[in-house]
Amino acid sequence: MVRPLIFIPTYNERGNVEVICADILKQGVECDILFMDDASPDGTGEILDGLARRHPNVQVIHRPRKAGIGSAHQAGIRWAYDHGYHVLITMDSDQTHPPQYLPDFL
Repeated sequence: MVRPLIFIPTYNERGNVEVICADILKQGVECDILFMDDASPDGTGEILDGLARRHPNVQVIHRPRKAGIGSAHQAGIRWAYDHGYHVLITMDSDQTHPPQYLPDFL
């Protein structure tokens, strides 16, 4: 069984990405996390790289420019299919989708 993938597009989320990642990991669900950053000028990408270095289940894709949330979701879904994922949950970095519900979703 392939683990579920949690997909989070980002742009200028410097203050949120560490919190959302920690909150997802606290839920104790076996999952992988994919962040896709649209070249955030606030340093979000560097923070995400640090999270990926610390957590083997965290991946980061850096896009070269701001291309929008719609195309980010399309790219995230494509990446999930290309990497064999069968379950994909999308979330926002700002806690719009609280990680506490992940166990119920899964």
